[in-house]
Amino acid sequence: MSYEYIILEKSGGIARLTLNRPTKMNAMSRALLREFDAAISDVRQDKALKVLVVKGAGRTFTAGYDWKDPERPTHEGMSASEVLLEMRTTGKINMDRWLQLWELPQAVVAQVHGYCLAGGLGLAMFCDIVIAAEDASFGYPIARTGVGAQHLWPWHLGPMKTKELLFTGDSISGKEAERIGMINRAVPLDKLEEEVNKLVAKIDSMPSEQINLHKIATNRTFEMMGFKNALNYVLELHAYGHATPANEGFDKDLKEKGLKAALEARDKDFKS
Repeated sequence: MSYEYIILEKSGGIARLTLNRPTKMNAMSRALLREFDAAISDVRQDKALKVLVVKGAGRTFTAGYDWKDPERPTHEGMSASEVLLEMRTTGKINMDRWLQLWELPQAVVAQVHGYCLAGGLGLAMFCDIVIAAEDASFGYPIARTGVGAQHLWPWHLGPMKTKELLFTGDSISGKEAERIGMINRAVPLDKLEEEVNKLVAKIDSMPSEQINLHKIATNRTFEMMGFKNALNYVLELHAYGHATPANEGFDKDLKEKGLKAALEARDKDFKS
């Protein structure tokens, strides 16, 4: 299959999937996500592959979902119950997409530089390992108007740090993300590619069966502690979050004033 918005490369036991909309900060449009799904299916079926690296082209990993995507629902003229149903459906599709990475037999490594925000953070958190540039920016600023559908922070950070980040919508650097356990490690940007290459070469030395068994053993432990049940419950809150006054105000600004003005209005009281 040929791709327009991603690049999929394979070499030996290693595949590299690059989000490839650099002029749009690799914002994840529905067209890009359809290609992403196809690429993940390709990787899953390729028995020669042991590791998948996910990264972004240009100056950033991804700034999240594409708010200007012409395929994005506007909710205009929809009743509250219709909005809830649509958001449940969309949220479930996105959650199932990232769960593909959780279930993939290969090890999945996120190589993060620049922005890793909102839906992009969801993508990274479902990877098995995250290596980032020290000056990368991790955050879920949409927490200021809504509830995230892929709520993995409690599993990585514990309740207190999770609440701090969600109550403020603040972003943190790669160095801080490493310190609090959100990611595996942060390195200088000019060393990022080298660090990831060294790691995946080491993983590639492991037999495929061992990689898969170690991944299953770890993942099933979290699932027995309620991991997937928690995701499904938060998905409901995510849908309700789109009916709050804060989110309705953001959507109104987005429609009437454009994305930049809507973001400025949302974030103006959080400057420090």
